[in-house]
Amino acid sequence: MEMNMQEIRMSESAPKKLSGNMGPIGLALMVLAFSAPLTTVSGYIPFALMFGGVSSPILFVVVTIVLLFFSVGYVTLNNIVKRPGDFYAFVSFGIGKSTGLGSGILAAVSYFLLLAGVTSFFGVSCSDLLHETTGAVLPWYIPTIACWMACGILSYLHVELSAKVLTWIMLLEIAVCLIFSFFVLAKGGAADISATAPFAPSQLSKSASVPFSVLFIVGFFMGFEATALFRDEVRMPDRTIPVATYGAVIFIGVVYTICAYALIMAYGSHVQDIATKTPAAMFPDAFSKFVSGRLHVVISLLVLTSAFASALSTQNVLARYMHNLGTDGALPRFLGKVHPKHESPYLASITVSVMVL
Repeated sequence: MEMNMQEIRMSESAPKKLSGNMGPIGLALMVLAFSAPLTTVSGYIPFALMFGGVSSPILFVVVTIVLLFFSVGYVTLNNIVKRPGDFYAFVSFGIGKSTGLGSGILAAVSYFLLLAGVTSFFGVSCSDLLHETTGAVLPWYIPTIACWMACGILSYLHVELSAKVLTWIMLLEIAVCLIFSFFVLAKGGAADISATAPFAPSQLSKSASVPFSVLFIVGFFMGFEATALFRDEVRMPDRTIPVATYGAVIFIGVVYTICAYALIMAYGSHVQDIATKTPAAMFPDAFSKFVSGRLHVVISLLVLTSAFASALSTQNVLARYMHNLGTDGALPRFLGKVHPKHESPYLASITVSVMVL
């Protein structure tokens, strides 16, 4: 009896941990939302094409393979360290606490800047779309604050609610990307380029800016490494995190390679010149030509939901970074507190929201 009472007192005094029951698919979609597939395909892949030109699909394949090798070491560390914290925990374990703290703070600052940027992007895009469709003028900061508030509320609650929201948004985004690619390839694309040209190694020698294209492509994968941050919120973390990590890398690599290939086939051998002159118009124009011009507003709305999903994913990731740094005392310890009902890093999430505002 005394032993049982002692165990109860120890369990009550032990700090409450984050908890959840996400599986590999839910976790993968949570971190995939960070890269905002539809926003990447419509807004960022053209910049990779600007530098890589017709050879870009090869570069996507190479980067995917390199990051899969990186993932082997990453998930191995996850199974050895056995604690959330991502790069902060892994670098601290392998090199030392000071270096680990530096990497953790650097990652947190980077995620914060990305979050502030994508939240503002949502507001500006929403304001522009409303003006385009109705003629009404809405200050950009109003939809920005709406996005900020929704992300703050969802991040304050249990992580699985965010996962469910992100799952549906991600499925819509991926469907649009794949539908676009299917229609382009089914209709044959431009006539001045062969179907195999984008995968011919000889194309790499025709562009002097391949390293810059690789820089953009690596950036498109950003977010997959956040799987380890959710270690306490998934079931069977030693299995779920590796499956989600490998799955995220492969999925991003395959989808973006297909979409880059489809854009090249849509514009032909002059794709690099077009990407240099009008990168923002490439995807909307190709979608109108090969799929339907009447869906322009729908696609614009989905780009907005893509930006929102990216903001929500980033909010959750940054809150957990600050939670782990607070738990270890590297930041104020109140950031390490867990909500008694929602089992979320609620104080860290509130702090992130205040910083973004």
